[in-house]
Amino acid sequence: MADRRYNDEEAAAIFLTAAAGPETPPVSVPRNEGLTLGELQDIGREVGIAPDAVTRAARSLDLRGRAASRTFLGLPIGVEHTVELNRWLTDEEWERLVVELRDVFRARGTVKSYGSLREWTNGNLHALLEPFATGHRLRLGTFKGNARTSMAAGLATLGVGRGLSQYMA
Repeated sequence: MADRRYNDEEAAAIFLTAAAGPETPPVSVPRNEGLTLGELQDIGREVGIAPDAVTRAARSLDLRGRAASRTFLGLPIGVEHTVELNRWLTDEEWERLVVELRDVFRARGTVKSYGSLREWTNGNLHALLEPFATGHRLRLGTFKGNARTSMAAGLATLGVGRGLSQYMA
């Protein structure tokens, strides 16, 4: 994290979060060239913000993750969000996460482990905890399993309707 550089927008978001405290949600900004964490900590010291508050705010910026979606015929049929945690989750933390997932989705689901890989699934809904270079990566996602079939059937119905309307005319 020391080699990462933060652009002006990221630096502003870090100082806003660090000054306001940990309850402030991080601001979303794009990654570009800019200042290092050490330089941001120096600036923070000058204005009375503790270096560890700047570090926590910078980490919250990095934990935002990335979202993706599955599409079929240009329409979304699934979503996924991946977050690199930059640390290893303990067994207890994983168990608490599964409890939260069960509560949020009102779904029991199934928990499995394969070596250092862990997963919780409930139908098309999944949470995967995977090893990554700097710790664990958490991948959450779901997709509408019958969407392709339903969309194809709808297109076929439209095609047949169009054909019959031309035939009848």
